[in-house]
Amino acid sequence: MILRVITAAVYRTFLLLALVVAPLCARHTAAAPPAGKLTVTILELRYHGLAVVVQAPAGRTWLLDTGERERSSYYDARETIAPFLAARNITELAGLLVSHSHGDHFGGAPYILEKLRVRELIDAGYDNIGGAELEEYRAIRQQYIDRHGKHVVVKAGDKLRWDEALQVDVLSPPEGFIQSQATPEGEARREQVSYNDNSVALRVQHGRNVFLFPGDLGGLGQNYLLQTYSADRLKASVLVAPHHGFDSSPKFAAAVKPEVVVVSCLDDYPNSKPRSPGQRATEVFGAVGAKVYVTPWHGTVQVTSDGETFTVKATRSKGEGAAVELKREDILLSGFHRCEEGFREPR
Repeated sequence: MILRVITAAVYRTFLLLALVVAPLCARHTAAAPPAGKLTVTILELRYHGLAVVVQAPAGRTWLLDTGERERSSYYDARETIAPFLAARNITELAGLLVSHSHGDHFGGAPYILEKLRVRELIDAGYDNIGGAELEEYRAIRQQYIDRHGKHVVVKAGDKLRWDEALQVDVLSPPEGFIQSQATPEGEARREQVSYNDNSVALRVQHGRNVFLFPGDLGGLGQNYLLQTYSADRLKASVLVAPHHGFDSSPKFAAAVKPEVVVVSCLDDYPNSKPRSPGQRATEVFGAVGAKVYVTPWHGTVQVTSDGETFTVKATRSKGEGAAVELKREDILLSGFHRCEEGFREPR
């Protein structure tokens, strides 16, 4: 009798634990990337910047850029990137790639490098480029190296072994970098051209699906790709718009012919031309048949590839809160997609 009472108590305890733990396990299971699939997530950021999470088929994760520095007590690395990773139980990055040394791309690096284990910090070296922002980034990089971090310098032609199911190629910058040209805007503009046009550009292929990550390549950088690689090499299933959509080029769009374009930007830049890079990218890439997603309009955008087909999920559609999901056949059949919900004030 005593044994039966104890056994019943143990059973009730076990059942209670199962009821409590099962939903937690289910949440983690649902958040994990599908086995054998490549998941690429372009995060919606509060401030101008870029952050892309690449979850490889074998389960390892890379972060491409980190968004802007902390502003007004809000830090995209802390409030956006870290919670996204935590929700997926990601506590380690196989690598952090900083495309170039502008603050809207490396600003979150100190937080990410402090809070997560990062196995590699990847960049293009930038040894022959000067400037205050580069010195700031070099200091961040040196702190990581001093803590026994692994620093990897990449150049055009390098192949990165990220996953057996992926072919990862560095398309730019070349050895010696792309040399800047004088412009009417003066020295500050030359420095920006040097930074942007020497962004690390990646081509990631998963079966028949190709993802192109060009960083902030402007005219010089895009021309380098067009002159160096064949159209077949540049053709992409999914493109992250170069330079947040500002430098959307019809010539580049015609060569890449992406099925999907994702633009990471703000809704409105009152002092810039174009004022709406999202609208500019929508027009330029939409003209070649791409489905265009703009983060202030569509929210965070996630693309999942099984090597044959891919699915796109956005957290908003036409300003609404509901998620939208499209498969490759939907994209191809829908043709030119134009965002029509208009402009909203930046947050």
